[in-house]
Amino acid sequence: MNQDLLKEIMAERIKTCRKNHVPKMTQIELAKKLGVDKALMSKYENPKYPDMPPHRVLNQIGDIFEVSLDYLNGRVDDPHTTLSEYIEQVSRANKMIGMSFSEEELKSLDQQKIDKIIQYMRDQVNLALSESSSKTNSTKF
Repeated sequence: MNQDLLKEIMAERIKTCRKNHVPKMTQIELAKKLGVDKALMSKYENPKYPDMPPHRVLNQIGDIFEVSLDYLNGRVDDPHTTLSEYIEQVSRANKMIGMSFSEEELKSLDQQKIDKIIQYMRDQVNLALSESSSKTNSTKF
């Protein structure tokens, strides 16, 4: 994932977490919790600002909003799932549809690519099943 896209995803997810927090949190309130000034907090939520929050700040944001760093970094779409957990879920799904990838192979891919592979395989299984069903039905007549 390129840096611009990563920054855009991270900025949007930080903003979303802050606005969806109960109670809703302002940039000033979050900045105080993080120990940064409001101007810097504003930059973290601005995808045009070139610098991303340092690891320490990302860890704090994850803790405050109870979301994974993998979510903030755009590696997974579920805020409460880590990449390792996602890979484990995918591995179980792969076994059910007869796919086999090593953990190293899956770690080299992002969630969108993994999802595309799974969807392709499911489509192929469904196609094979429908073709098999069509052949069975055509031989009955």
